Amino acid sequence: MVELTKNVQGVGASITGQRHERAGIVCEDAFGLKRYSWGFVAVIADGLGSRQKACKGAQAAIRAGLLLGQLWRRTGRKSCDDSLRHLFYALWRTEIYPDAPQDCATTGHVFVCDGYAKSGLYVGVGDGAVLLKLHDQTENLVKETKAYSNVTSCLHMEACIANIAVRALDTNNGHLKLLMCTDGIADDLLLYKYDTFFETAYQRYMHLPHRSAQALLRRDLRSWPVVSHGDDRTMVVVSTMT
Repeated sequence: MVELTKNVQGVGASITGQRHERAGIVCEDAFGLKRYSWGFVAVIADGLGSRQKACKGAQAAIRAGLLLGQLWRRTGRKSCDDSLRHLFYALWRTEIYPDAPQDCATTGHVFVCDGYAKSGLYVGVGDGAVLLKLHDQTENLVKETKAYSNVTSCLHMEACIANIAVRALDTNNGHLKLLMCTDGIADDLLLYKYDTFFETAYQRYMHLPHRSAQALLRRDLRSWPVVSHGDDRTMVVVSTMT
């Protein structure tokens, strides 16, 4: 899916990792990128591979995240508190019904940009990276750290609500760059190289025609240089200009 318009440019892709391809498992990553007249909503998710319906859980997180962004904007952006954690979880549970949440466990990260109000919202749980560049400063909005290999917070049982991060953002300069990726990419990035990776991706994809950008991104994800990392991979790159 590619969204390229006058004021919002974006490209995203998910690919099945080599480990899943060899096992005949479908991609358990997912992404959503939707532009509206007022801005955009971008979502990524990574279903936990140990769960029976991880793919469904990830796709449900995308639909829940897109709807969350619309609802937040529609209500005048008055809420940026604990209610958004409960709303994200409730929307996800609705999307996976009638399946059990423990069977559909997934990470989920949502970024909403309201271009008119120059405001943004981040809601997320689990690993991965959400790199936001504002005022020439790059920050990873994901604060999750893995205490043990392949262990992460996620959407599953109701107790997970407390782990969902919520943050309001001031995008007052009207120009932001955003890069979101699941752990199939994020785990291979060095912290001090975030900015370099960010700018390389921006220059590589944002100046190409729609289909060319997505085709190149998919090729890059399939030929990821860390050969030993066979996980599914998802990346979304967005830039706004007012």
